[in-house]
Amino acid sequence: MWTFTDDGFFSTVKDLDNDGHLLVRGRDVESLGRFCARVGVSFKEIQDTPERDYPVRVSVPQQDWVNYVSNRAENIDYSDFKTHCKKQIFNGHYSGLKRRSIQAMGTVWAVMYDEWASRPTTPMQGGAGLALHEDQVIEEVLGGYQRFETT
Repeated sequence: MWTFTDDGFFSTVKDLDNDGHLLVRGRDVESLGRFCARVGVSFKEIQDTPERDYPVRVSVPQQDWVNYVSNRAENIDYSDFKTHCKKQIFNGHYSGLKRRSIQAMGTVWAVMYDEWASRPTTPMQGGAGLALHEDQVIEEVLGGYQRFETT
């Protein structure tokens, strides 16, 4: 799972060596440090892996990652993510992402805008138009599993 938060960019995968744990991997130690500070993991747990795609990583119980993502979602109080990241305050101290990281996020946004899917040339018709395909999409996504309920 690739995740951008106001703490940084993370690639999170199953830790094959530690049952019930995930590897939260990062491109920079500052991002992973902010993650560790938020979930209460000692910086001593951060593994240095410069030969890998992600040069730093930490193994955490899966629930720590779930709680982290939930917390970041619950604390969204901005209307523009990149601007928020530029002026972010972390525990009372400026810790905004570096200019290079903000530019990289803009590049990712541009690629996704251009390449993820063709831009519609007519209105997509929102819920009513998509409702015609709801059963098919539910079967594709859930494969017979029950939907999770939101409150």
